[in-house]
Amino acid sequence: MKIIVLIALASVLLLGCVAQPAAPQASPTPSVAAATVTPAPTATPFPTEAVVRFYGYAVTPKEVTVKAGGRVTWVNDEQPLHGVTFGEFGSDALGAGAAYTETFYEAGDYNYTCGVHDYPAERGVVHVVP
Repeated sequence: MKIIVLIALASVLLLGCVAQPAAPQASPTPSVAAATVTPAPTATPFPTEAVVRFYGYAVTPKEVTVKAGGRVTWVNDEQPLHGVTFGEFGSDALGAGAAYTETFYEAGDYNYTCGVHDYPAERGVVHVVP
């Protein structure tokens, strides 16, 4: 009889566990994406210095941009003489390794050429921004 009682008790316990309804699951909370703040674009700062190189009877880069008050340096990276001419002013002839620096105080575009050769590839522009 003990066996029957134990079997009956075990059946009740098993049925009680199985027959219980599952606990209600919480409904998923909708996720809210965090607000993304995009910073306002800022103006690209222009450099206060630039370097132009003479090589292969050409200047590189052909155009540079600096802020008003900025300086541009031309460097002769080859044996032939080169120079920098802005109309009526500019450098003397520059030997290999020599450099010339000009400071630009007023905004504008300044065309220059090699004062020795004036080949098209040796012409360039300095853009000066306020």
